[in-house]
Amino acid sequence: EGKEENKEVKKKDWIIGGDKGRKPNIIRSLFLEEGVLEEHNKKLQEKYARIRRLEVKYESIQTD
Repeated sequence: EGKEENKEVKKKDWIIGGDKGRKPNIIRSLFLEEGVLEEHNKKLQEKYARIRRLEVKYESIQTD
């Protein structure tokens, strides 16, 4: 016999769906306007390059 869990869940403001009276949130990953896609891709490439520079996945120890 286990405890009953509280099934009540608070609504989150970041949920993608559209509630009544609220504009739906949209995840957008494709930009088709002229120039916008290119700028978006440049920003992403800069972001990924920064991550590669700053985030180390491993440490080399006695690898000679």
